[in-house]
Amino acid sequence: MSDTVYIKISQSTEVHEPEVRVKDIAQVHCRNKAAEARIKALKVTSFKERDREASYVGSVMDLLEELEGTGSSIQINSVGETDFIVSYNPQIKRRAALQWMKTAFVSAVSFCGAAFAIMYERICQLGGGSCCGIQSGRASYNRDKPITPQFVDVLV
Repeated sequence: MSDTVYIKISQSTEVHEPEVRVKDIAQVHCRNKAAEARIKALKVTSFKERDREASYVGSVMDLLEELEGTGSSIQINSVGETDFIVSYNPQIKRRAALQWMKTAFVSAVSFCGAAFAIMYERICQLGGGSCCGIQSGRASYNRDKPITPQFVDVLV
């Protein structure tokens, strides 16, 4: 008795493991779960250089020959693409602690920069003199009232 196997292959698939199996590139359905598991575990290709990006172009006909070579009595129906591309992109392991330290450093520098800019502006307003080429004129200051400059807009 032959089992009918339905295979739907994606046109383009990206994988992160160098060993590519049928389950990585296609959807497989069969009533006989043992045959389905055996087909899903079948190796399609393997990439030799594990640290470089690579690609593999395959055809359904090549895959069918491999599936029929397993010796089982199965009937295969392809309902997906006839040709497919497998792109191997090795996963770069990044250290999470290093990423968090970088984020904390950039946040601290941004916070301190904003704080210094606010303090510098405040000093210029209180001093009534010129800061960075901008002459701010006189400013009146009282503890109970906010700073109100009398005239501002004269560039040196």
